[in-house]
Amino acid sequence: MKILLSPIRYSFFNLRPYTNSTHDAVSSFNNIIYKPHSPSIIIEINKILGSIVKLKQYETVISLYKQIGFLGISPSIITMSILINCYCHLGQMGFAFSLIGNNIKRGFQLDVVTFNTILNGLCNNGSVKKALEFHDHVRAQGFVFNQVSYITLINGLCKVGQTSAAVELFLKVERLAVRANLKMYSALIDGLCKDRLVAEALDLFSEMIGGGISPDVVTYNSLIHGLSVAGQLKEATQFLDEMLRKNINPTVRTFNIVIDALCKEGRVGEARDVFDMMAKMGYKPDVFTYSALIDGYFLMKDVKKASQLFKNMDKNGVEPSIHTYNIMIDGYCKVKRLDDAMTLFNEMRHRNVVPDTVIYSSLIDGLCKSGRFSSAQNLVDEMHNSGQPVGLITYTILIDALCKSQDLDKAIELFMRIVNKGIRPDVCTYTVLIDGLCKGGRLKTAKEFFHHILTKGCRLDVRTYYVMLNGLFKEGLFDEAMTLLSKMDDNGCPLDSITVEKVISTLLEKNEIEKAEKFIREMKAKGSVHE
Repeated sequence: MKILLSPIRYSFFNLRPYTNSTHDAVSSFNNIIYKPHSPSIIIEINKILGSIVKLKQYETVISLYKQIGFLGISPSIITMSILINCYCHLGQMGFAFSLIGNNIKRGFQLDVVTFNTILNGLCNNGSVKKALEFHDHVRAQGFVFNQVSYITLINGLCKVGQTSAAVELFLKVERLAVRANLKMYSALIDGLCKDRLVAEALDLFSEMIGGGISPDVVTYNSLIHGLSVAGQLKEATQFLDEMLRKNINPTVRTFNIVIDALCKEGRVGEARDVFDMMAKMGYKPDVFTYSALIDGYFLMKDVKKASQLFKNMDKNGVEPSIHTYNIMIDGYCKVKRLDDAMTLFNEMRHRNVVPDTVIYSSLIDGLCKSGRFSSAQNLVDEMHNSGQPVGLITYTILIDALCKSQDLDKAIELFMRIVNKGIRPDVCTYTVLIDGLCKGGRLKTAKEFFHHILTKGCRLDVRTYYVMLNGLFKEGLFDEAMTLLSKMDDNGCPLDSITVEKVISTLLEKNEIEKAEKFIREMKAKGSVHE
């Protein structure tokens, strides 16, 4: 297909808004098309359609365009570009491409705006590879793309995690007579930071500065986030200071990144200082700011400050999100303030915030650990009744609680029930059940479950072996325990130093001196025990 290229530069995005209401725009459209047609009618129609695009009512534009065809009004290249844009936004790329063919048949000369619309549509719909192929196809016919084209492609590649391909394209840009700009650099820096290639992002940042391109808040946010995730908080806060010195206004997100990182590092006092600083500078903390700081207080076990900050959210007109409730309820459960957790749980339902599996799991875990098993079971029933899926984590919590209360038959029954439901138990679920059975004197059953997971090909971890070894040691089955130890390496689970030490101390406690000495010699030979 030969594509007609045009040097003309236009953009329907720059059409002056006709109205701010879809209803008014459609009324204006009807008033125009049902009057005697003038040669300039398509210009007025384009203005109306452009206004509706700005309101994101893409299907309405397509519907109105069909009426134009019925009335015999000839569209212009701008009309067709508006329509292509709508199909791209709706993800209907097949229709968008067919319109390009239609434009060529009409003799329209396509230009960069239309091609950029297609590139953007393909990238936004996850077809970055097709966008690159389209770029190569059009360029082979002599068309020169512009900065917007390459910003779209570089950003699209970064968003799907193909940062190295984005860097390669970026290196070609200047050879294509297109000057690299801030948006290209920012997209690449963001992609590199998300790939945890912070050193490379900083090099690119230095190159950008050296080329006379000044960073903006988007660039700084990417670097601050990348450095924070990499644990380079000192450098991250230095960039925040640099922004303030250069009078580049941070966004609330900038502060949120720093506060969240400081809290995760246990530096909650510094995080609170940043929180107070943003308020003094006139920034209103949002739900993410509060959630990060509340989480930080809980990590430091400062429940009083976490609770007070949560109350302040309401006073300051900030609605808690489900994530905020997750943090609060999980925090209360971990410090055994179950009544406070249940109060919040009921409050969120009154606010029509639907509890998720994480919240239910936190509550069920807390209730089980506090011996309130019937209340935990009621929550499981509630999950079923509300259509909330009861996941493996929740069932594992319940099995653990039943084992700890020595209700082993019910624990086995529940385990078999989840298997019959088609839920595949993982190594954690098996380990919890085996541990409970060993501690409850049901070694034979524990061994059956242990061998069952081996035959199923489930990869065991050190803890699974350790609970089985404990069970064997408890019953005095030392030879069987030592045989199991020798098989750990063969089953892809090498002994760690902690387990080695525990095995030695257990053998010595049981006065199995000979076996302990033999085990030590074997471990020395493997390098697991040092003199």
